[in-house]
Amino acid sequence: MSEEKVISPIGEDALQESGELTGTTEVEERLDNLDIATTQKMAEVIGMTATKEELGQIVETANAKALELGRPATGILFDVLVAIKTEKVPA
Repeated sequence: MSEEKVISPIGEDALQESGELTGTTEVEERLDNLDIATTQKMAEVIGMTATKEELGQIVETANAKALELGRPATGILFDVLVAIKTEKVPA
C-alpha cells in the first residue's frame, strides 16, 4: 500500500500554480513563500503604500532573510515592512 499524503487546500493552490508536486518539503517551502497580495494586505494594515514592484522586492528580501535565519517568512516580512515604514534599515 502506498502512503497517501494529505495536503491542505492552501497547499493544493500553491501546487496547482506551480504545476508540480514533489513532496512535503516542497509544499512547506511554497507555503512559507509569501506572495505580493499577502504583502499588500499586511502593508495596508500598518498604513503603508507601495507599488507592485516594491512589494515584489519586499517579498524577495523577506524570503531570503527567512531562509538565512531559518525563521518563518511571515514574521520576517512584517519586520521588513515595519522597518521600511519607519525608515529604519533592518539589521
